[in-house]
Amino acid sequence: KVEVQYGTIAARIWLPDVVEGLWPAFWTLGNTLADGMPWPDCGEMSIMETGQGRALAQGLGNRRVVSGAHWEREGAYVTYAGDHDFQVDLNGSYSVFKLDWTPYNITTYVNDTEVWKMDIDSTSCTDCEEFHRPHFLVFNVAVGGGFTSGSTSSSSAAESSSAGCDFSSAFGVGSSSSGGCGQQRARDDILAPLPAAMIVDWVRIYDNGHTTLTLFPPPPQAASYYAPTAPTRTDVILPTPVFVPSPTTPSPV
Repeated sequence: KVEVQYGTIAARIWLPDVVEGLWPAFWTLGNTLADGMPWPDCGEMSIMETGQGRALAQGLGNRRVVSGAHWEREGAYVTYAGDHDFQVDLNGSYSVFKLDWTPYNITTYVNDTEVWKMDIDSTSCTDCEEFHRPHFLVFNVAVGGGFTSGSTSSSSAAESSSAGCDFSSAFGVGSSSSGGCGQQRARDDILAPLPAAMIVDWVRIYDNGHTTLTLFPPPPQAASYYAPTAPTRTDVILPTPVFVPSPTTPSPV
């Protein structure tokens, strides 16, 4: 629906309980993916991921948010990521997850608390052209995967190379963050009640002084989805947006 190059991107999201194997995520992919450029060459910015196996082992599954960047550098996959542990569980209520993206930095926030930051200025981040191209937005809830097993992690807070891993998936792209490399969570260990969902109340893109947008016509038919009953809405006042889609409420199926 929209591609954006630089800007402040925010979404108000209700998260499910991730303890039993769910992996909610809000992320971006470079639009070069549509031109046949594979992941991670297209670039990815993970704004929010929860359900990390390491956090689950520490009793912080619903409190830790992981953010990170994934890209190709000199023919190898590299990632740089970080995380933040909150004092309260984030599941079962709405939070605002935000990315501030400029030609110089990528910074993520949850309810205005900084989670992670990366310098993408060309003088300090070499071969980082993936983060200076338009990206589109992705919201998904995965079930299982390496991220939830604790065998691999995006939250090393250090750049690493994972050349040789299989990053393919059913969608033709690598899964967000550490999925696709390392031991996967055993099926019998995934006890989350299904169907499950995260609820996206709204998505907004703001001009931060560097922003460009490309809008696309809506698809001919909206996809159906399962949505549990949402808690009472509480509006969050943010600056005047550049682009705010008209809200729609599909009937649950």
